[in-house]
Amino acid sequence: MIKKVKKTYPIVTIVDKNDKAIGKATYEEMTKHKLIYRGASTFVFNKKGQLLVHQRASWFKNYPNAWDFKVGGIVDSGETYKHCALRELKEEFGIKILPHKLKLVNKEKIFDKKSHCYRKLYTCQYIGKIKVDQHEVQNYKFIDYDKVMTLTKKNHSPSGLRVFRYFQKWKK
Repeated sequence: MIKKVKKTYPIVTIVDKNDKAIGKATYEEMTKHKLIYRGASTFVFNKKGQLLVHQRASWFKNYPNAWDFKVGGIVDSGETYKHCALRELKEEFGIKILPHKLKLVNKEKIFDKKSHCYRKLYTCQYIGKIKVDQHEVQNYKFIDYDKVMTLTKKNHSPSGLRVFRYFQKWKK
């Protein structure tokens, strides 16, 4: 069994309501004061057009054991949205791709109970070996795009589902 690991977070970029960088803060400061931050997420497809989905670690504070449809995280201080997306792909799944292989879908503004952020959503195709970070991901699989919504009837990440719905609108 994988033990819970105390994750240390880097300093993150803090932005204003227009997504202009205005400073930096620790993750703890950001959440405590509900500061606006940046995030990046990527939908990963294989050559069959199937989407990579994964089950979050059981020790996560937000949505433990939930299925998620995106790979992503918070933009570190001094980092771009795209660099964050590439870093998260590598850290969580061992996926290394060239920056031009990421395709921008949209940029969304999320202001709700849990998040105050701007997030850029990307897609990419990946053909290669997956190496899961077992401290963040319990399980993963590629599933047919049209079957993703059946997975949402199970335990899922609400933020993952929200981003997936944005992606569906974009794809049409």
